[in-house]
Amino acid sequence: MAVTLTSDQRYPAGFLVNGNSADLSGGETLLAAVTGQNAYLERVWISAGAELTVTIRAGATTLLGPFYLAANQTIDVVLSRQIQLPAATALTAITSGAGNVTIVAQGVVR
Repeated sequence: MAVTLTSDQRYPAGFLVNGNSADLSGGETLLAAVTGQNAYLERVWISAGAELTVTIRAGATTLLGPFYLAANQTIDVVLSRQIQLPAATALTAITSGAGNVTIVAQGVVR
């Protein structure tokens, strides 16, 4: 099932994407790849309506997680240093099964 991006804001100073889905078990893109540029992840906020694991990835490579969330749990990961995604690689997320989940990601692309 697809992720719905309720906010996909990109500015010279950074990006803020807010996506939600009832089923991310197939993996979905939060921030599309940008040709010739790298995304740098600074913060991720995750809320799950069901007991799930959530993994944040660069394409198919794990960056953060899996995070084990109980039903109706929220976590906020603020990184002390940016995580650089490889050039032209999308920021993606995948869950262990169906269930409502919202993910907010913040960072820069350069």
